[in-house]
Amino acid sequence: MSQINALPNGPHAANDVGAQAPNRPELSAQARTALDQRITGVVQRFEVLPYQARRINRTQGQQVGYTIGRIVGAVLTLGVSEGIIAIGHKAEKLNAQNLREQAVSRLTTAAYANEAVGRAVQSGEGFPSPAFKSAVREAVAELKHIFGDVLPENAADLPDLPFARELSSAVKASLAQMEEEVSPEQLKALVLGKAVPLVQKEAMQKEMARSFSAAGFRGEPAKLMDEMMRGLPRLQEELSRCGDREAFARVFEAHRKEVDAFTATNKARSDALDHAVESLAARLGLSAADMHMRMPARLEELERELRQIAPGAQTLSELCIETADAFVGKVDAAFTFVDSLGLSPQLAALWKDMVLTAPVLPSADLLNGAFRLAESVDFMGGAPIPFMNAMGNAEDFYLALSNLGQRMEQLASSIVDPDVWRELGPDGQSNLLRFAMPALMDKWPALRQTLAENPGFLAELRHKADDVMKANRGTEAGMALAFKDAVRCANLIDAFGVAFASKAQIAAAVTKPEALPKAYLQALNRAEASVRSRFSGVALPADFMQAYPFSGPKLSNLLREAVENSGEALSPEGFGQMALRLMNRAAADAVARQTIAERLEQADIEGTHAFTHRENVNDAMLVLVKRHPELVEALSGAFGLQAVRSTLDGLDDFAPMLRFFADASRAWAAGERYLYRRMAEATGLPEADVRERLNTAGILRGNAFHYQRGDWLNILKDPAQSLAVLPSSEEMIQLYEGMAERFASRKGALYQSVDGLPGLSEGYRAELKEAVLKGSELKMPSFFERCSRTAQDMYAAPLLRAIEAGEDGGTLLEAVRSLAQQYDSASHVTFTPDILADMGSDETSSIQRYSIGMFMDLNPALRGSLDAERGNALMAQVEEEMTTRIAQELSRAHPESPAYAQAQARYAQAATMIMLLNGMTQGQG
Repeated sequence: MSQINALPNGPHAANDVGAQAPNRPELSAQARTALDQRITGVVQRFEVLPYQARRINRTQGQQVGYTIGRIVGAVLTLGVSEGIIAIGHKAEKLNAQNLREQAVSRLTTAAYANEAVGRAVQSGEGFPSPAFKSAVREAVAELKHIFGDVLPENAADLPDLPFARELSSAVKASLAQMEEEVSPEQLKALVLGKAVPLVQKEAMQKEMARSFSAAGFRGEPAKLMDEMMRGLPRLQEELSRCGDREAFARVFEAHRKEVDAFTATNKARSDALDHAVESLAARLGLSAADMHMRMPARLEELERELRQIAPGAQTLSELCIETADAFVGKVDAAFTFVDSLGLSPQLAALWKDMVLTAPVLPSADLLNGAFRLAESVDFMGGAPIPFMNAMGNAEDFYLALSNLGQRMEQLASSIVDPDVWRELGPDGQSNLLRFAMPALMDKWPALRQTLAENPGFLAELRHKADDVMKANRGTEAGMALAFKDAVRCANLIDAFGVAFASKAQIAAAVTKPEALPKAYLQALNRAEASVRSRFSGVALPADFMQAYPFSGPKLSNLLREAVENSGEALSPEGFGQMALRLMNRAAADAVARQTIAERLEQADIEGTHAFTHRENVNDAMLVLVKRHPELVEALSGAFGLQAVRSTLDGLDDFAPMLRFFADASRAWAAGERYLYRRMAEATGLPEADVRERLNTAGILRGNAFHYQRGDWLNILKDPAQSLAVLPSSEEMIQLYEGMAERFASRKGALYQSVDGLPGLSEGYRAELKEAVLKGSELKMPSFFERCSRTAQDMYAAPLLRAIEAGEDGGTLLEAVRSLAQQYDSASHVTFTPDILADMGSDETSSIQRYSIGMFMDLNPALRGSLDAERGNALMAQVEEEMTTRIAQELSRAHPESPAYAQAQARYAQAATMIMLLNGMTQGQG
């Protein structure tokens, strides 16, 4: 609100409310403060109402909008308190009773107050009183005192805690259930009560991390903690009773052997998984990242096998490696067998994808059986005539599919060796049919082409199969055949879909997954589930497709481009792999940002109002990507939190870069403190007042401090530049304090000069001092002195005599024009070309405003000397001259000609006349 008071009054700021100002009594300072506080309280209370409580009808909305417009006009003209008084009677005319019934009546007083506190706890600001914020800070301080290094050393407030979001949500939910208004003491107790279990969880993870680190295990404590607690119930029970950091350490030490055994077991499994991935990647000519993306189901299968190995075995690591080697051999054998069958390239690629993604790893016997089955289904003479004839009838086509499914199942049991068939079991038999169906479709190009021309037909069939399955799921044996037929038909339909999803169809559906063929949608969902599983405990994007990983293109655009640039055939598995890698990129981006944020927090960076933690993190990410162009791809293939962090820590300049951000932030904060201290010394104001009122746009954000930080960032972003060229922390502080000293000395001198300006009223002196603090454009120490000399060289007597004599408009305008000419001459004397060359454009444009303002203050008889009608009419004449005759002269003259310069001077003179008339007109100045 205070910033509104500093706005200049323009020629169109008048309104009927403002015109009444001279008749209003002057408020005492105490009354003005009380009124402002009361209005501020009303605004704050209205802002915390829930959305439903703020709904009003259209007519009331129009009234409120109209009144708000008048409030703004009044505040611009009169200031905050006077503006409030001016619109007081207008506000009373609103239907207050109706608004109260629709808004406030929906909330009890307690719920209303507690919701405000809950929102403040979540956002970290906007507490109803300082006591509530102090209560939260005291709770955090007690937690730190009790639990020590479990919490960040620099944690001073709830947002600084690692579980801040979870804690604030729990506190807000509890506040919503309270029937009485919460007190600060109750809020403190509530925060402590909700925080203790979260701190205990944090302590467990830190102890696990220490154990993992000592064993050289890169496991994620957050992901394995639940498993350890389930396996060690006594440990969990004892930890839940721990009330401080020392108790946690004692309990963990007492169970050290069990914790170390758990760590060793999981390390052996993790090492075996890494061994399997690296071995397969080497055998298949793929990267480890590709193997992670393409075979999540296979790795889960291997992990299940590894978990079956007895943890107490003395050769646990060797047994895990042996199991991994056997697993690699089976996958490799399946790939080799697919290559030996002589399949079409499209079908071979699809089968290899299915080998990696099928729920159960297919054996050579299963693959051979699927191939022979597809080759044997030739009971229609090699041409699918019944299907072609049924294309227009979904019922007939569905029946044909059902018959085909039954026929395939009957053939499978006769083609495959009976012993092999029995060994496959239900899951393996179903898997065999899944492999055979796309192979069968690969034989019928005519049918594939026909269906490709009717994409809606497959969707209709799939819906029918789904409906039949839903209707018969869990039914008695009498309906089991119908259910089984529906499953077979659905698999066949999916096989058709595999053959026909075009790249254009997939690309178009990237942002509308529901439009994807089911097999592709399932692949997309599997990819997302896999990424979320690997990065549990990380704040991942709610919608991956809307993410902008590493500040690059939107993920949906990246996926669409990948689809369009893929080969001729794109299987669901291939599409899933594309999506998996890109989603993993977005997840890696989230982990990288989280890691940078945690490291910066650990560095105990002092906060400034200029650069938030998020901006530091964003800048650090940009620096990393610029210095290491290969990093995005490397992190895209880093699966899991630890893998991403290991990749970052493997960069030689990662730690030095973070140190720069810590040093730069500390230096900025030191420069900022120095600035406020020096400005307080120069103005004689309390430092708290200076912090609240000083406009720092001329030095901090968007100016000198900002530009210097930008120069350092440019060095960081250049991979050819060594970080050694950056200044030390102390040098940064000296540089920022030097900038602050120059700014404060100039601003301070300008502020002090106001007291020496002759003839001004105390009220206007106060306005000038406020303008120094709140106006970023005012910098030159002698600016006001020069404006004062300009104002004193202007003579108001001829204009006053013309007004008192009741001269006509033409005579008055000539008198005003004479004053404008005086201003022009005087200002050119006081503001010489050399002086103007040292001034910024914003400061130069302020000369007229403050010179005319001082002139009007030195000649109070001129202010309001014209009634509104006459003053507005005279201003309209001058505006007409500016927009017609002078504007035409400017448009016709060459910019470098004398005629153009003369027209420019007349235009500037007319602008001065407008400013003078504005100050002389009642209700305007």
